[in-house]
Amino acid sequence: MTRQDSLRTIAIKTRIFAALAPFVAALTILVALAAAQHAGQVSASNSASAASPSGGPPLARLQSPGLPRSADAGPDQAVPSVSALSFEPPVTYPLPGGYSMSAAVGDVNGDGIPDIIVISGIGSPNGDGLVSVLLGNGDGTFQPATSFDSAGGFPDAVISADVNNDGKLDIVVANCSSTAGLDCPGSDGVLAVFLGNGDGTFQSPITISTGGPPAWQMAVADVNLDGNLDAVVGTDGEGALLFLGNGDGTFQPPSGPLGYGGISPTVADVNGDGKPDLLMAAGGAVYVLLGNGDGTFQPPVGYQDISGIFAISVAEDVKGDGELDVLAEGYGSVRGTKVRVLFGNGDGTFTTKPPVVRKTGYGQSFAVADLNGDGIPDLATGQCEDSHCTGGEGFVVALTSTGDGWFIQPRVFDAGADDAQSITAADLNGDGEPDLVVAHFWSNGVTVLLNNTVFSDSPTSTSLTSSQNPSPFGQKLTFTATVSSASGSPPDGEGVTFFNGSAVLGKGTLKGGVASLTAHGLPAGTYRIAASYRSDASLMASTSPVIKQVVTPSALTTTTLSSAPNPAAYGQPVVLTAVVT
Repeated sequence: MTRQDSLRTIAIKTRIFAALAPFVAALTILVALAAAQHAGQVSASNSASAASPSGGPPLARLQSPGLPRSADAGPDQAVPSVSALSFEPPVTYPLPGGYSMSAAVGDVNGDGIPDIIVISGIGSPNGDGLVSVLLGNGDGTFQPATSFDSAGGFPDAVISADVNNDGKLDIVVANCSSTAGLDCPGSDGVLAVFLGNGDGTFQSPITISTGGPPAWQMAVADVNLDGNLDAVVGTDGEGALLFLGNGDGTFQPPSGPLGYGGISPTVADVNGDGKPDLLMAAGGAVYVLLGNGDGTFQPPVGYQDISGIFAISVAEDVKGDGELDVLAEGYGSVRGTKVRVLFGNGDGTFTTKPPVVRKTGYGQSFAVADLNGDGIPDLATGQCEDSHCTGGEGFVVALTSTGDGWFIQPRVFDAGADDAQSITAADLNGDGEPDLVVAHFWSNGVTVLLNNTVFSDSPTSTSLTSSQNPSPFGQKLTFTATVSSASGSPPDGEGVTFFNGSAVLGKGTLKGGVASLTAHGLPAGTYRIAASYRSDASLMASTSPVIKQVVTPSALTTTTLSSAPNPAAYGQPVVLTAVVT
């Protein structure tokens, strides 16, 4: 595959963790596998399923009835009441150079207003790529782009983050090559760091070579927990390289490669042990490398998923069970692309065979954010009309999440220019609603779509208690969820779903803001129990914190010991009595 061909089949996506700075747009992560078995009993007022401890695979998993897949929704199928997605007409800002591959959002001049950073594959006088900065005005409009050399040939990814710990956002660029040119000639990718001055200007680049392979996609995170940001750079099919940060904007020589492929490297704690894990894609598989917390990782575990995966992203919780979930996008065997949702089990594995979202057109990237304000992450995908995006108008397809893993009610929006290479979600005008930033490969511009969806009125809070924790094997348990909001309790009759990891335990019906689920026959082990309330027309969704429910192997006992007489004389017989209850 030539570099030019590859450019149209690999979408560049970047992940910037929200903790790094306000307004920073984010993406990231991957996949794993959990087999289904059957044991135990769980009963509830509305539904029932089996369960297993969180240390093992879920024993059963209930699909929510009546929820359609994407555009398959029919008039007789139950669709939750949610706000219809809506965006203002697109506004496109011209960029110098051409072949924009990636965009990021962050406040680079310290005025509290988000700015846009975009890279272009060509445009510098010496043939290098360009970095363009568009300072925000605070109302969703932006000033004309200021551009500078990307310090390498054909930049593929850009991230805004504070890599020298001075409180000012910097720019990190992954350049495909050290040699200028459209086809990424030669080798030696270049990681370029532009330290921010805090006023929207940047210092001369600090560069470091990959030592051979080209640099493509990238993630920035503290993988060795030393307080300094590190960079994980994907290569052209050779795995990912790890650049440990020194905390002053410089990085150590790369180590690796890690994993396989290196497409869309992502960092997140997918097993809840407080140590960053690494995920990436290669061809039709995704790979999970559990982190050791010191910058090293366990061997990759691969899971076959979708042919031609070119982008992955971690969603906060698309199913409402309190666990991180993963979305992967790739080319299918028919026209268009597929997005597969993978439900996290909380232990670094994921439940397979989730719904697949089919889309019109050909996807290049996607963003995950709560676009309609119901508290549930939604999906926006950048699209073009043919598989190589060589012509035709670009568009955005936005889909609403139902809260239990389905994405429905697709709506198509004009992307403002040809193709939609990169899409990022962030609040650009300070109204609390995520907007969209679209970078265009062929038309040398970046487009802003401001969100004007009418959001749901009131946030909710869900709490969860257990009748006994720990509990002995065979003990009946009752889990009680309480849902509240500033405007009062949800209407009686609405539902709450109870989860063990990603497995549905059952559903309860709210009465006075309280719903319960009774379970019995749970095998011994530890369970990750959460309760999720899905939104209605006026109340937002919420999920309780996870309870780690412990079921002991046998019934709990209490032993008491007494003696008689006490005190006793020397040589006098003493009777010791033990009572076990």
